[in-house]
Amino acid sequence: TVRKMSGVSFVGNTAGSSGGAIYNYLGNGLIVDGTAGRNTFTDNAAKNDGGAYFALYGGATFSAVDFTGNKAVNGGALYFDAGYNGDLICVVSDAVFTNNTATTKSNFCLVYLITCTLNIAIRINKSNN
Repeated sequence: TVRKMSGVSFVGNTAGSSGGAIYNYLGNGLIVDGTAGRNTFTDNAAKNDGGAYFALYGGATFSAVDFTGNKAVNGGALYFDAGYNGDLICVVSDAVFTNNTATTKSNFCLVYLITCTLNIAIRINKSNN
């Protein structure tokens, strides 16, 4: 089942592992679009991967979305991993990434073994690497 959200705001969520705001494991898909207004992911944090969003074996589409101040070890805002599947799709469009932080890899979006289309604006992001 594909899940669709629009005009949503996730603020100040934390995860002890991955996916500070949303954790998608084995999901058939997620669509976050702007039909009901811009979407925001602000000041979310994950101990490991994906400060705002984490996906393992689950694709997603994000449009009309702002990622601000999210934090994780890998993928400060977004983390996509197709694992051994390798055929999942992620689409990120009309997105703004501002002040997201990864302590190891990729401030805004970390992608493994997946088809990904990006149309984004990046503002100040921080990483140790």
